[in-house]
Amino acid sequence: MTPRVRACCVAALLVYAVRSTAQVGVESPPVSPNVGYAPAATTGQQTGMAVSPFASTPFAAPPVTGNSENEKPDSQEKQELVEQAKLPTIEESVTELSKKLTVTLLDDNFKLTVGGAITADFFFNSARPVAPGTPYYLTPGPVSGIRQNTFDASARQTALFALITGPKIGDFETGAQVRANLYSNPIIADQYGLLPLQAFGYLKNGDWRFAAGLQPDIFNPLNPTVLPFTVLIATGNTGLIRSQARIERFIHPSDESQVTFTLGVSEPIPTLVDDEFRISEDNGWPNVEGRAGLALGPLVGEGQDARRPFEIGISGVIGQIRTTVPAQTQVVASVWGLGSDLRWAITNRFGVQGEVYVGQTLGTYGGGILQDINSVTFRGVHSAGGWCEVYCYLCPDKLHSHIGYGIDDPLDRDLALGQRLRNEAYFANLIWDVTQAFRVGGEVTYRKTAYTMLRNNDGVGFQFQVQWKF
Repeated sequence: MTPRVRACCVAALLVYAVRSTAQVGVESPPVSPNVGYAPAATTGQQTGMAVSPFASTPFAAPPVTGNSENEKPDSQEKQELVEQAKLPTIEESVTELSKKLTVTLLDDNFKLTVGGAITADFFFNSARPVAPGTPYYLTPGPVSGIRQNTFDASARQTALFALITGPKIGDFETGAQVRANLYSNPIIADQYGLLPLQAFGYLKNGDWRFAAGLQPDIFNPLNPTVLPFTVLIATGNTGLIRSQARIERFIHPSDESQVTFTLGVSEPIPTLVDDEFRISEDNGWPNVEGRAGLALGPLVGEGQDARRPFEIGISGVIGQIRTTVPAQTQVVASVWGLGSDLRWAITNRFGVQGEVYVGQTLGTYGGGILQDINSVTFRGVHSAGGWCEVYCYLCPDKLHSHIGYGIDDPLDRDLALGQRLRNEAYFANLIWDVTQAFRVGGEVTYRKTAYTMLRNNDGVGFQFQVQWKF
């Protein structure tokens, strides 16, 4: 027995002795042999469950005048009924709370919700991709007879997120989002780290939304439903992630339609994918991005996942980058792009989506097979491309398949020797959402990459994925 426990026992005995002394000359009821145990009906505990020695229940209760347990005061019976009625309600509340826990911050006006997903990926490739476990394109073809098949296992898609809800400012809701995963910076390095993907705050109401921070690009905002982290970047899918400030205006011509106008200014040279983009710098001006979209049909889903069945948009970007060779030359390349995106849920189980783009110096947006400039002249590379996807839910909310194609095609005359000429990929996957928290999936890909003055390469890849959400 520790000194602290011994001291507590002595204190309890002294309190009991004082109370017993104060009752000298008063007839006390007989003491039950279970002193130190409270009546089950009074405390909500099972018979024989010990009460803390500091509990006052055995001593504070009024003396019992009868010998039968059925002869209890009316007030005690009412208290028992109230306590018993409360128990199911308390149990239900605890169960619901455990399902989704929101953390309350030091300031009661802000609330934090956290979550994430642990993702394990396994890749088999007949041709070596760039990068390991993150296939953007293929390396140049090898000399005949040289093996290049690879296997990669990765958990770098594991992600954590936080949603922060703040107090209202006028009629505007306030909040913020933070999301990161275990990729390092840059992504093409096969290393683990913590890579921020979103970190922005916002103000919004039914007509306006203002946001600033690290966000997805306004330019061509859709992504195909594929298993790799690359989401067909460098294969026709443009629009990445960068620091920006944006304004959105929502117009509702009817209950089942919405027009959205978005305008923003953004960082010209993010190095999210490849650190080699640092060869260039901004020219003293931000990039300007904009999009106009039309969505039709009733809203399906809740919160940020709410979507209308049909949406079409047109977007664009303009800007400049500057490349300097010390004591030799300095080249300013124009950045511009025009894109269009379409998403159509034709039925509850079947739909299509896709994007197309054309532009110049769009490597940091995922265009031009991640090539901004000619590696010799430093002039901007023109390119065009796009992707399309057809999806089908074989079993609602459980089993679904997505089949599609993407291509990125820079202008040949804009490239230097050794640069990538064309990159294309076909994909087909099958995803099984076993529960809301657990899913497995498999995807087959055929990819082909062409080079200037180097061997072209093509090959088949297979990816198996297991994901736990929390």
